[in-house]
Amino acid sequence: MVVPPGFEPETFLRTVVKYKLTKLNLAPPLVTFLAKHPIVDKYDLSHVAHVGSEGAPLDKEVEYAVLQRLGSECCKATG
Repeated sequence: MVVPPGFEPETFLRTVVKYKLTKLNLAPPLVTFLAKHPIVDKYDLSHVAHVGSEGAPLDKEVEYAVLQRLGSECCKATG
């Protein structure tokens, strides 16, 4: 498990790549970041197999965008 002290886009992406993380459990705004932010294209995230979203609703469009962009399964768990 890797838990950074805060969010900075480049640091987040470098950490995911450095540790070759395969599962990400994120808040919906971070899933949206992965789906839409142009900086994500600069990093090879092909090792990420699963992106989970927890804590709040996530739009189906964002789930689909993550699947298309990363090739990763994306699911939400709210409760």
